[in-house]
Amino acid sequence: MLHHGTYNIAAVVDENTSAKPLIIKGPVIDLFDQGLPVLTEKKVPPGEQAFLYNLAYLDKSKRAKVLAAAARVYDEKVSSKGYSFVAKSRSQTANVMRILLPAKPKMVLVTRVDATAITITANNWDAATKTLLLGFENRSEGVNVKIEW
Repeated sequence: MLHHGTYNIAAVVDENTSAKPLIIKGPVIDLFDQGLPVLTEKKVPPGEQAFLYNLAYLDKSKRAKVLAAAARVYDEKVSSKGYSFVAKSRSQTANVMRILLPAKPKMVLVTRVDATAITITANNWDAATKTLLLGFENRSEGVNVKIEW
């Protein structure tokens, strides 16, 4: 297993006599899972690999930020009551992102560049890690995301 900042990269060989999995304590975000779930632990059996964002190593005193996403994030703006940014990725692809916030969001707004609302496909708050799972359809010209707490 390799640790680099908040990331854990693990691979368990299957050429040994033990069939025991490697257990990585969390909370961790499984970056190989398209749903970006928060897990209390990750079991990696022989013959498999894992790529994790380990929230135990995260400095939670830092400002709001995107931890993992299926898009590039631009123009981030953080205030005492909110966080906004533009997410860009290939159009007509699904975006799922895990966002660190200081408090549970009261409002989440996702719009196209022309201010047309975009349907939110996931909006789940994880109180234990103070992270929001947010999903919507990507747009190559950008998607505006605004979160208030």
